[in-house]
Amino acid sequence: MLFGSVARGEAGTDSDVDLLVARPDTVDADLPGWLEQVDTLSSHITRWAGNGCEVLELSSGELAAAVARDERLAVDLRRDAAPLAGAQPRALLRKRTIR
Repeated sequence: MLFGSVARGEAGTDSDVDLLVARPDTVDADLPGWLEQVDTLSSHITRWAGNGCEVLELSSGELAAAVARDERLAVDLRRDAAPLAGAQPRALLRKRTIR
């Protein structure tokens, strides 16, 4: 998901492109292939946009927990996240109670 100033249409020439990548819980965050994919994506966005790319990478479970706790990230994503690939953010970001 794209979020932050670029998603809101408020970015300037020095703004970073903020990207949330939610990895499946079954994929280890330190898996070399995963790390390479995230790094390649960030590099491509930097070249395409001409601005730096900041990738926030969370597991699906970590994202769900942040949403359940109504963390600021979840609030910001609800407000301005734009889906780029995968599930639509509205379903992922709907606040649920932790049982």
